[in-house]
Amino acid sequence: MKKNGALWLQVGVVILVALGLGITFLPSGPQTDAGSPMAGEGPAVPFYLNFELAKKEATKDGKPIFIFFHTGWCGYCRQMERTTLRDPNVILAAKDIVGVRLDADAEKSLASMYGADGYPFLVLLNSKGEAIATHAGYLGAGQMIQFLAKAKS
Repeated sequence: MKKNGALWLQVGVVILVALGLGITFLPSGPQTDAGSPMAGEGPAVPFYLNFELAKKEATKDGKPIFIFFHTGWCGYCRQMERTTLRDPNVILAAKDIVGVRLDADAEKSLASMYGADGYPFLVLLNSKGEAIATHAGYLGAGQMIQFLAKAKS
């Protein structure tokens, strides 16, 4: 039993070190979770997975920010990821907007700060980080294009 405990301790240390190295070497541009519905299924709206990196990029380029709050248990979130966010017209509408995809369960303070009260929850910020539009719930491609157009007005 004592040997098994030591083995699990070693495995835990290796995992923590690997996670630490992975966080250190994350790419700075938009990226997608390898296990998410957004990964590996063709073109999609590009998303950062880190709010601070997205904010930095938006501030540097004077672009608005589109936050897509989702959860692991939200069926409509996955449906939007597979359909709406892959629509060529939505991708085109989002080309001058910095996207960030955040798990609301992991980013509870940000979700709360923007008033997320249902998922998916969408937020548009101007380049200064001020909220200009929000929406709770599923949007089809046409509705999403209208939502994203608010960032340009």
